[in-house]
Amino acid sequence: MHITAKSNIQTMLDSPLKQFKSGIPIGEMQCKEGLQLAIKKSNKTPVCIKETSVEKLFMRDYISDIIRIGLPHSLPDLENKK
Repeated sequence: MHITAKSNIQTMLDSPLKQFKSGIPIGEMQCKEGLQLAIKKSNKTPVCIKETSVEKLFMRDYISDIIRIGLPHSLPDLENKK
């Protein structure tokens, strides 16, 4: 069985909360492949969510921001759908 370096890195990533508590800036945090870094609205902590769930979780008021390429982006296009 051959394991690539990418898959090793992906399996070694800590949860965003562990990354946050260890002092890693939010803009430098990473999620496993297929997940999107977001900020929970209730307590402003980072969370990794499925990319396909971003809109649904925003509509349910679970997340307030998503993080892409190290920069937070609000979701103004989704705010109009509430």
